[in-house]
Amino acid sequence: MSEPGVRERSGPWKRLTGWWARRSLRVRITTTVAGIALVALGALAWMATGLIGITITGAVDVELARAAATVSGHLNAGAPPDVLAPSDDPVSPVTGISGQIEIRVTDLQGRPMDSAGPLSMSKADLDELADGQSVTVFGPDGPTRWLGVVATAPDGSSRLVLAGADLVGFTAVLRRGAGGLTLA
Repeated sequence: MSEPGVRERSGPWKRLTGWWARRSLRVRITTTVAGIALVALGALAWMATGLIGITITGAVDVELARAAATVSGHLNAGAPPDVLAPSDDPVSPVTGISGQIEIRVTDLQGRPMDSAGPLSMSKADLDELADGQSVTVFGPDGPTRWLGVVATAPDGSSRLVLAGADLVGFTAVLRRGAGGLTLA
């Protein structure tokens, strides 16, 4: 008979605790340490995968900042928004990422000032870009990394120069990295 106020375990839990109690102290310690080690290594693999993503987007951000600064300088000098980034511009290639940097010029509310059509970004994304932060936009063709630089046009109005590049293979690299780290 059990003591009053003590609830007896039944079913699978009772069998499991009984099995565990019949093991030697060495087996219980080894199993516990192995479980803790697996959890710790899983957490490290997860963190390393995050660092891979940060490294990739950081490298793209450097290229985007360089392109946006160059175009911003041209805009400040009086170049019209439609001709700021021709496709043969030496600033356009993003080495090892996707091949081209897309340049867009908008006002600070996100209305395009170039002839390329509307942007596929939310107002919150545009606000972050106007604050100088990078944004990754996930679309049907995969993720695109954007960086914005505020520039002043010759007429004194503020413009947002947006530089974007497709992150071709980004999710595949993260998936493979996570898989490899988990196996390791």
